[in-house]
Amino acid sequence: MLILKLILFVVLTSIPFLYHFLIKPRRESVKRYRNVFTAAQPHMSKMKKSVWRLGTHLINFYDKMKHREKPRKFFTLLLLLFLLGIQGVDNFASGEVAATYKTMAKEKRLDQLSISGKKTAAPFMQRKMNNYLYPFLTRPLVYLITFGMTLLFFSYKLANRILTKIHNSKRILIGVSCVIILFSFFDEGRYILLSEVLFVIAMAALFYPNFHDPAAPKGRKPIPQRYTVERKAA
Repeated sequence: MLILKLILFVVLTSIPFLYHFLIKPRRESVKRYRNVFTAAQPHMSKMKKSVWRLGTHLINFYDKMKHREKPRKFFTLLLLLFLLGIQGVDNFASGEVAATYKTMAKEKRLDQLSISGKKTAAPFMQRKMNNYLYPFLTRPLVYLITFGMTLLFFSYKLANRILTKIHNSKRILIGVSCVIILFSFFDEGRYILLSEVLFVIAMAALFYPNFHDPAAPKGRKPIPQRYTVERKAA
């Protein structure tokens, strides 16, 4: 689980770059090469074409999210499952660290390890082992905070409001980014789960488009019905 958590960290780090170069289309004025998939399509093999098709499906799904409620609900459901998966992986990783501490305590080797995660000086100028497992031991308070944040996404209305608010506000996005950076190093990494959850929510908000109702008329706003009724009565 510790290796899986490290892999998860690398995957989360690569998400914004994959989104920017592979999924997000460029300006409409660029008709020939709107993104990487369309530029490399003529030179692709069968396997690469399947990857290109997957990318086109993602782009089509992104366009559907602008006009339909069902794709937006499906996206928030995937986000909810992903948040629960991250917390599950972190919980198992913390369990393995706790089991390692118990084993070392039974073998009376716990004094060789720096519990705080730092190298501390010992008598006769000896130093204790650096505790690389320490950041994986998440605090219980972090589990409560992250699970409380995840509960908000069980409601589509709340999830839609949160993602849209972050998507349309640069100040909120910058504030969330500062919190992510702060808690990535705070308490020697024991709050990193909170940073991971906020990072996923922020990336989902960047991908989450504004809803455009196809039934809404373009141009000027329609005249209210009560005014038309008054004119007919006159």
